[in-house]
Parts: sequence; structure tokens; C-alpha cells
Amino acid sequence: MKPNIKYTSAISVALLLSFFIPWISWRFLKFSGYDLPPVINSIYTTGRLTIDGIPIISMAYLLYLIPFLCVLSIIRDLTGLRLVPVTSEFIAGLVLGGVFYYYIDNVGNNFLYSLSIGYYLTIISSVLGLVFSVIQRNLKVQSY
Repeated sequence: MKPNIKYTSAISVALLLSFFIPWISWRFLKFSGYDLPPVINSIYTTGRLTIDGIPIISMAYLLYLIPFLCVLSIIRDLTGLRLVPVTSEFIAGLVLGGVFYYYIDNVGNNFLYSLSIGYYLTIISSVLGLVFSVIQRNLKVQSY
């Protein structure tokens, strides 16, 4: 099967890389998207999935969906296997980026100024990915 490399493939790679670039730069501390779930888990006790009052997993660990879906999407584009929908990693990036912003906003306004380039690249890549996937879908429909 011929690889189907598109603009969304390149944006998926950018989104994957942005996850490992610092999202928060606060004084001498820098945390990438990869570093954040354990940090958020230690700060917050809310937002955890529980069974009978016993915490099972922090919702912050859902941030790991971003690189996971990016890898599946890149594999989909290279092999042609339909592992995930085209926009899944971009929607995850926007939704989870918004949830992260909400958590940071609740900590205080000083932390909003701590958001770093990795966070902004995640949001920008997610928006661009959604826009390009809609454009590619419309071009595909028009070519039929």
C-alpha cells in the first residue's frame, strides 16, 4: 500500500514534538507535557477517577493521549491502516490543552504567565491540524 503523507501528517509530527517541549517555565522549573501528569497529580486531589472512593487514576494522565494518538495517526498515514480517525489527535490536543489551561487558571493568574512554547505549539498544531483535515476532506469530496 502506498504511504499517504499529507499536511496533517507533518502537523501530527509537530504536535508530537510539542508534547516534549516545555509547557510550563516557572522560575527555574520547566515541565513538558510528558512531565506534567505526575506533577498535576501531586498538586490536585480533584479530577481523579474513583471507584468506591478509592482514587484510581488522575485525569491529568489523559494528557498522554496526545502523543499516543499522534503515533497512531502517523502509522495510519504511512501504512494506510485505519487505526484512528484523522482528527483524533488534534481534538485531543485542543480539549486536553483547554483542560490544562483550566487547571492552571485555577492555581492563579501568576501561573498563566508561566505557559511556555510547548503549550502554545500544541494548541496551534491542533488548530492547524483540524483546519487542514477539513480542507483535505473537502478536496477529496470535490475530486469525486
